[in-house]
Amino acid sequence: MNFLERIFGRAASSSDSAESAKLRLQMALAHDRADISPQTLDTMRDEIVGVVSKYVDIDRENVQVTVSRIADVHHVVTNVPVLRTHPTRAKPSPRRATRPAQTKS
Repeated sequence: MNFLERIFGRAASSSDSAESAKLRLQMALAHDRADISPQTLDTMRDEIVGVVSKYVDIDRENVQVTVSRIADVHHVVTNVPVLRTHPTRAKPSPRRATRPAQTKS
């Protein structure tokens, strides 16, 4: 029976399913503790995708944004799969500080 389960993947799928459920639960708990709503996290993900995709081609479907906690510090962790870079695109120029207009006294 074990041989057939390995061929058809039943044993693997149940353990994968359990691991996936555990990961989803951990992420939900981290989001709750960090007071970041799923909507806010989705908005952050969309904005990160928009900025990064200006410079490189990315796999938008597999971008992951998670919140983790180490000690008392919350971390937003982003995983962005890069498909290819754009070496021909011009690099953005550094922003120059503007001086306030001088007034005559």
